[in-house]
Amino acid sequence: MLLLAQQNLVLDKLCQTILHSKKEICFVGITNERGNVLEKKQRDSLVGQLQKTRYEMFFMEFALQHRMNNEFDSELGPVLYTIVQREKETFFSFPLNSLQVLVVAKGGCNPISVSKKISQVIDKYNMEFNSQTSKEMLEVFS
Repeated sequence: MLLLAQQNLVLDKLCQTILHSKKEICFVGITNERGNVLEKKQRDSLVGQLQKTRYEMFFMEFALQHRMNNEFDSELGPVLYTIVQREKETFFSFPLNSLQVLVVAKGGCNPISVSKKISQVIDKYNMEFNSQTSKEMLEVFS
């Protein structure tokens, strides 16, 4: 139970950090393998304005895309991130262990600059979370 609460705190902090890392970013959501949103932070995103069923479909679409991309990991290597650029907003998807980080940026952003910044933040938090989890597991088993 403590580990789950700590994970939620880390995911909340990760969303906050990504949201404030670039002014163009307007939504950050972390989903599980079924596309259920575990944590989110937003400001002025069109995604947050979608009706409930459309909102759920939006995240399920990214979950399905993520699963389909994983089918080719052995031949092509794992996906580092994906970008979907639409007229109004740009969508980024990053794997985070069994979870997925979805980031929405305003249209007209520089996708390479934004994706590079997000990758740096995720890498930092991923290392931090894994080291904390390993340390706690060692304490439990000792």
